[in-house]
Amino acid sequence: MDFSLIPSALAAISGSISVAKTALEVRDFNSAGAAISEITQKLIDLQTQVIAGNGAFMQLQQEHSALAQKVRVLEELRTERERYSLFEISTGTFVYRLNVAPQTAGADNPQGPEPMHYLCPRCFGQQAKSILQRHVVWGTVNLECPVCNTNFDSGERVPTKSIY
Repeated sequence: MDFSLIPSALAAISGSISVAKTALEVRDFNSAGAAISEITQKLIDLQTQVIAGNGAFMQLQQEHSALAQKVRVLEELRTERERYSLFEISTGTFVYRLNVAPQTAGADNPQGPEPMHYLCPRCFGQQAKSILQRHVVWGTVNLECPVCNTNFDSGERVPTKSIY
């Protein structure tokens, strides 16, 4: 047996082991590459879903804000409407009248009580606050709406002065 061939055989075996290791590393890299590619695709899909979810969330926030504003307006309108009651000023003639409530001047209301007034029911139904104005025609006192020009007979009469 020739012992001089042993180092060359060991070198050949070492080279074969090195080639086998490289082949295994390439195989592992390719397997890892496929796994990395699959994970990357799943992350992209997840990111797309998150972006869509954020868009839906922003839309819901805008809708919530708009609805909250509507609720505030309706609450203010309800509070204002509660200050008035339908009142018959003459037979068959109805207007809205300020609710009579004892009010005194104070920190909340430094000017004292609000003067009695009437509102046009037509305008009030359209969420407008139109104070009726007193108007005397031929001894008959009418309440006239300055917005819609509707006249309401107050049932009140004033004596007319004769010019003769």
